[in-house]
Amino acid sequence: MVIFPCTAKTKEKGSAPIAANVEEGAMPAAWSSDQSKSIFATLREKKVGLVTIKPFIGGGLFPPLGKQGPAPGAGNPQENELARLTLQCVLSNDAITAVVCGVDTPGQVQNAARASYQRPLGMTPRQRQWLGCVTEQHWRNLPEQYAWLRDWEWV
Repeated sequence: MVIFPCTAKTKEKGSAPIAANVEEGAMPAAWSSDQSKSIFATLREKKVGLVTIKPFIGGGLFPPLGKQGPAPGAGNPQENELARLTLQCVLSNDAITAVVCGVDTPGQVQNAARASYQRPLGMTPRQRQWLGCVTEQHWRNLPEQYAWLRDWEWV
């Protein structure tokens, strides 16, 4: 078993260039321009499980709960959708065995479980675009203590 972070921004090195995994611009400085080697491919080949962490960009996708905490539900509808789509996106990679995400309420657990069995099958182009925009915005605003997540964009 291997553990490392994956977010909705994580892309597999060596993947065929399609609209969903191509970005304009240079590769992050932490990685070489060699896109041919992926840890995902090695894990599949060696039949090693992968547990991912930090799918919600270290909690940065959602506001802090505060002292009182939320109502017993999973959050507002937009946060539910963002959490579900993020998990579906991460779980769309068949090399990933499980995702460890922080949840605080029974409703959030239900929402995460729903994402695990829906995977990306029900994601519309509009949802993909919205998820990409929201994730990119939070990615650009990573706090210093989570800047290391950028090193895990191409894996």
